[in-house]
Amino acid sequence: MTVRVKIFVILGVMAAAMLGALYLAADYVILRRFIALERLNTQETMNVVREGFDDDLEKLDKSNSDLSVYDGTWEVMAAGNAPKIKEFIHSLLADSKGGWQAQQMIHYVIFADAAGHVVWATGYDAAREEASDVPADLLAHVRAGDALLSFQTPRDERRGVMQTKDGPLLVVARPIVKTNYDGPIQGTLLTARRLDEAAMRRLSDKTHEALSVFPFAAEDAPEDVADARGHLFASGSAYVRYANDKRIDGYIMMKDVYGQPAIVLRADIPRAIYEEGRSSQLYFGALMVLIVLCCAIVTDWLLSKSVSSRLEALSTSVAAIAASSDVAARVTYSGKDEISTLGAGINYMLDSIQTFQERRQKADEEHRQELLGAKLAAEEGSRAKGEFLATMSHEIRTPMNGVIGMSELLLDTELTREQREMLMMAKISADSLLALLNDILDFSKIEAGKLDLETIDFSLRDSMENVLRVLSVQAHQKKLELACHVLPDTPDRLRGDPTRLRQILMNLVSNAVKFTAKGEVAVRVECVEDGDESVLLGFAVRDTGIGIPAEQQTRIFQAFTQADGSMTRTYGGSGLGLAICSRLAELMGGKIRVESRQGVGSTFSFSLRFRLQMGPGAAKPSLDASMLRGVAVLIVDDNATNRMILKELALKWEMKPTLCESGEEALTLLEFAHSQGTPFPLVLLDSQMPGMSGFEVAEHLKEKAHLGHAMVIMLTSAGMRGEGARCRALGIRAYLPKPARRVDLLEAMKLILSAPTASGAGARGSSEAAGLGLVTVHTLRERRTQLRVLVAEDNLVNQALARRLLEKRGHTVVIAENGRAALEALERDAFDLILMDVQMPVLGGLEAAACIRERERIAGCAPRIPIIALTANAMAGDRERCIESGMDEYLTKPIQARDLFATMERVMAGVQNEVVKQ
Repeated sequence: MTVRVKIFVILGVMAAAMLGALYLAADYVILRRFIALERLNTQETMNVVREGFDDDLEKLDKSNSDLSVYDGTWEVMAAGNAPKIKEFIHSLLADSKGGWQAQQMIHYVIFADAAGHVVWATGYDAAREEASDVPADLLAHVRAGDALLSFQTPRDERRGVMQTKDGPLLVVARPIVKTNYDGPIQGTLLTARRLDEAAMRRLSDKTHEALSVFPFAAEDAPEDVADARGHLFASGSAYVRYANDKRIDGYIMMKDVYGQPAIVLRADIPRAIYEEGRSSQLYFGALMVLIVLCCAIVTDWLLSKSVSSRLEALSTSVAAIAASSDVAARVTYSGKDEISTLGAGINYMLDSIQTFQERRQKADEEHRQELLGAKLAAEEGSRAKGEFLATMSHEIRTPMNGVIGMSELLLDTELTREQREMLMMAKISADSLLALLNDILDFSKIEAGKLDLETIDFSLRDSMENVLRVLSVQAHQKKLELACHVLPDTPDRLRGDPTRLRQILMNLVSNAVKFTAKGEVAVRVECVEDGDESVLLGFAVRDTGIGIPAEQQTRIFQAFTQADGSMTRTYGGSGLGLAICSRLAELMGGKIRVESRQGVGSTFSFSLRFRLQMGPGAAKPSLDASMLRGVAVLIVDDNATNRMILKELALKWEMKPTLCESGEEALTLLEFAHSQGTPFPLVLLDSQMPGMSGFEVAEHLKEKAHLGHAMVIMLTSAGMRGEGARCRALGIRAYLPKPARRVDLLEAMKLILSAPTASGAGARGSSEAAGLGLVTVHTLRERRTQLRVLVAEDNLVNQALARRLLEKRGHTVVIAENGRAALEALERDAFDLILMDVQMPVLGGLEAAACIRERERIAGCAPRIPIIALTANAMAGDRERCIESGMDEYLTKPIQARDLFATMERVMAGVQNEVVKQ
C-alpha cells in the first residue's frame, strides 16, 4: 500500500467519523427540536379542536336560551294548560321542514314542567327533513330528581355530551325563566344535537384536521384509543401519540352533562413539521459531506505536494538503483525536513553497501578459487572412488562367479557327507560375501543419488513367483511354509520397475525366512486403488518369526542397524537390507511400514503405484486350462493360506475344488465321494501335516484299491533326499516344491490327466506304464523347448561354468571369446539366445550388442535375438548402458543358476508373446 493510499484511508476514516458525529449532532439538535415543535403544535391543534367542540355547545346553548329565557314560554308553562302549551310550542317551532329546529340544526327538543314531567318532546331528521322520535334513553334522563333537571339559580345550565344507543349527543339543558332571569323556574328546556358524521365533518372543516369520535367506555375501541384513554383519564388534558413517520395522533376527552368521561376525540394530523425536520437534516448532512470532501481534496493536494510526491520520487530512485544493482548511484532529494534526512540516510547506506560489496567481491574471488580447487580435488576423488569401486566390483565378481558356479555344479555330483558339508559352508560364505557386496553397492548408489528407475512392461505374478522360487530353497531347508497370495482382482500386466520391486521383496522375504524358525512366511498382494491408467497395489510380507520390540521398530530402517546387536552374531547380516528397501520404496513413491509383536511375528507392508499396460499387446496370453474345466480336485493342506491360494487357482481354471486340512479328513472325503459314485480324479496333497502326513495318506490310498484311481500331486515345503523314490513307490504322479508356480502346477495336472491308462493296470501305476514317470520341476523343464545359446565370455572359468550350467539343462552352447568372435559365430549359425559379457578384449559386449541390433535393422525381417548381459560391472548406470546398447536383460556376476534360468525363461516368454502378437 502506497503512502498516498494510506493518506486516503486515514482521511476517509476521519471524514467518516466526522460525518457520523455531525449526523448524530444533527439528529439530536435539529430533528429533536422539530419533534418538540411538532408536539407543541399537536397540542395546540387539539386545543383548537376542543374550542371548536365548545363553540358547538355554545351555539346549542344560545339556541336553547332563546326559548327558555323568554316571558312567553314562562307564562305558558306557568299557566299549566296543556293544550295551550302545545299550541305555543308548535307556534315557536313551526313545521319540521324549514322550522326552528332545521334552522338551528337541533335534532331533539324536550319541554318538561317544574315537576319533571315531559310536556313536549319532538325530534328532527335533517337527512329526511321530517320529524323523528326522541330516543328513549334520552327521555329516561328527563325525570324529577335527575341532575339534568336540577338547577340552583335561574341562570344555571347543564351542557355536555350524552351517550345513547344511536350515538353521542351534544346536550344543553336550561331552566324556563323570564327574560330578565326572574323566577320562579317553571320547567326545563332540553335541546340536543347528534354528534354524527356530518357534525364531525363540520368540525373537521373548521379545525382542518381529520377527526374521529369513540365512546370512552367502549370495549371494542381501537388499541391506540384504549392506550390514550388511560392517559386522558389520568391527566385530563390532551394526549399526543406518534403513529408512524407520516402521522401523529392527538386525543382529547369530553365529559357528559354529569361531569363523567363520555367520548374520546382523535385528530389524525400529518407530520409536516417532522418531514421538514428530516429534510433539514438531510440538507445539513449533504452540506457536511460536501464540506468534508472539499477539505479532503485540499488536504490530499497539500500532502501530495509536500510529502507523497517527494516520497514517490525517492522510492523511484531507490527502485532504479536496486534494478540496476549500481550501488555507486545516489538518490536525489530536496528540502530540510524528515524526508531529506531519509534521503541522506539512504545515500549513507549506499556508501556502506558499496564499501562492503567491494570487500566481499574480493573475498568471494579468493573463496571461489579455493572452492574450485576443492571441487576439482573432490571430482578427482569421486572419479577415482568410482573407478576403484567399478574395478573392485569387477575383479571380485569375476572370480566369485567361478567359485559360486562351480560350487553349485560340484554339489550336484556324488560327494561324501563331510565333503558336502564343507562345500555348502564355502558356498554359503561366498553367497554372504556377494550379498554384502551387492548391498554396499546399492546403498552407495542410493546415497549418491545415481539410482534411476526404469519403466518397462512386466507380469506381476511372474515376478512374484520368481522371487519366491529363488527363496524357496532357504525356506524348505528350515521346513517353513512359503506362500504367495495375489488376490484374483489384482491386475497382472503392469508398467514399472520390476527389478527394484523384486529387490524389495527379495530382501523382505529373505529376512522373514532368516528370522523365522517355524511356521510360515506369506506374501500378499492386493489392489488398493483401481484406476483407468494406473493402480495402487498393496504388498505385505508376514512371518511367524521372532518379532521386533516396539522400541526398536523405528531404528531397523537405518543403515547398518539391526533391532538388537546380538542378532548380527546370531543371524548375521550387515543391517543394510531394510535401509535399501526403505529408500527404494520411497524412490518408487511408497513407504514401508512394520507391525510386529515380539515372539509372534512381523508384517512388513508397503504400497506402490504402477501404470497399466495399454494397447493391443497389454493382454497376456492366458494359460490353456480348458482340459481342467469341471474336474473335481481335493486340496489337502493344514495351512489356511495355501488352501486359499490353491482354491483361487482351481476356481480360475474352472475346476471344482474341495478343501480339507488334515490327512484323516482327506481319507474320509475320498471314501464318501467313492460311495456317492463321484470319486475325486485329482488330489493336491501337502507332504508335511501334523498327525497324518501326506505320504501316509498316499500309503492308505495305495492299500485301498477302490481309492487307487485318485491321481496325487505331492506339494512339499522341505524336499528331502529319497522322497522322489518314495513317491514312485507309492504311485504319486507329481512331486512339486511349494510355492508351486502356476505354469508348473497347470502343466503337471494336464500331463497326469492326459496320460493314457494301461489296460489291466491300476490307475496309480498307469503313468509308469505310459512312460511318463514322476513329474517334477526338472522333468517339466526338460519337456520345454531346448535352446541354442551363444556365450560371449573371455574368462575361461566363466566359459566352463556357463557351458556346464546350460548343457546340464539340455541347451546347446557355443563359446565366443570376445565380441568379434560372437559376430562371426552369428554369421555362421543361428542362435535362440545370447549371453554377453560386457568387458572383453578386441570388441566389448556393448559394442557387439549394438552391431547385432544394427544388422537386424538392416536385414529388416530377421528375427530379433534376445541378449542377456552377464557382467561383473554393478555400478550406477551400468544397467542403463546395457539396455541402451540393445540388450534385453542384465545380470551381475557371480551368476546364480536360479537367477540365470529365471531370467532366460522370462526373456524367452517375452519373445514368444511377441510372436503371438505378430
